Amino acid sequence: MKDYIYVHEAQIRLLGDIFGNKAVIKSLESNRRKAENSIQKALIRLSEKQRLMVLYQYGFTDGNAHTPEETALYLGIGQKEAGQMGALVLRTLRSPPCSKELKNLLSLL
Repeated sequence: MKDYIYVHEAQIRLLGDIFGNKAVIKSLESNRRKAENSIQKALIRLSEKQRLMVLYQYGFTDGNAHTPEETALYLGIGQKEAGQMGALVLRTLRSPPCSKELKNLLSLL
């Protein structure tokens, strides 16, 4: 059998035809809420400035991802300080208390 690319949107269309669009929408909404909840629980472990950094850099604030340079400018800090803060943020989010919560998101993707 030929290998196929399982595009997320195609999977959603197929599941919609099988189970109905309402069921798919309900499941997607439930997964979105679970993801938001998990991310909020992880981010609460960060300082306010660190949280703002993550939210801005990854596009949670305006839907657009931003470079580390743009993020530093937005936060009003130097690029070196932003780089150090970013490394600390990722270390914190990779720590067992945070990563356990965030790992659950992988099953929702």
